[in-house]
Amino acid sequence: MDLPTRFEAVAHRAASSIDLRAEAARHSDRRAGVPLTFPWGSGHVIVFRHGSAVFLNVEDSEREDMLQHLEDDLDDGPQPMERLWVRVDPEVEAEGMVDGELLIRSADLHRMRLVAEVLARTVMLDVYEQQVSTAFDSVGPLVDSLERTGQIPRGVRSLRRTIGEALRIKVRLVGRVEVLDSPETLWEHADLQGFYHNLAEEYELRDRHQALKRKLDVIHDCAETTLDLLQTRSAFWLEVAIVGLFVYEVLFGLAVHFG
Repeated sequence: MDLPTRFEAVAHRAASSIDLRAEAARHSDRRAGVPLTFPWGSGHVIVFRHGSAVFLNVEDSEREDMLQHLEDDLDDGPQPMERLWVRVDPEVEAEGMVDGELLIRSADLHRMRLVAEVLARTVMLDVYEQQVSTAFDSVGPLVDSLERTGQIPRGVRSLRRTIGEALRIKVRLVGRVEVLDSPETLWEHADLQGFYHNLAEEYELRDRHQALKRKLDVIHDCAETTLDLLQTRSAFWLEVAIVGLFVYEVLFGLAVHFG
């Protein structure tokens, strides 16, 4: 790739999802392979179907143009972003992070795609961590109320939404972002395995993924347990109502008979 010896890589959450086929049709100068890579402005952009876009040596104004094109139904407010300075030195012995910069031997297409994979997955983990934090905020008061008073506040619908949100994040984390899966680039370039895994370790992708999974499991278990208790309480009062109705019918029948 035609990149300077020192440049900035910037990852954005650009959209809720990106139609890679449509983007490929728009850019005839794209590079073959996955993820989708094509020149943009003064540098290059690498886009992912889960909604991330990584810009290599692209000016701010040029980056904004692409983001405006990709943006669809994202929530209002700032979206997660990750910045990384990259320095190219063909003589370097060990590639990796040095003083906050990524030092590499070559800014070739395959290395840049692996760098983009790590940055894109980092940004999406930021998104899911924010969503999980919000879900925790909704489950927390339910657990506190149960501990303090032994009572569960009303809100079956919100509980179901919380369970649905946790399941949605799990599906996207595994099915779209595939944080722990090996990038397709490594299928044909196994010599870059060490480079990728060291960078992924630097950004703690595996640890963050596991922490997210544990939190999602806790949210799901808490919400389901509380929902089960609510349903049990509802079933109890339904049984009381049925018994009460039966007693009423018996007493009414006796009153009619002896009246």
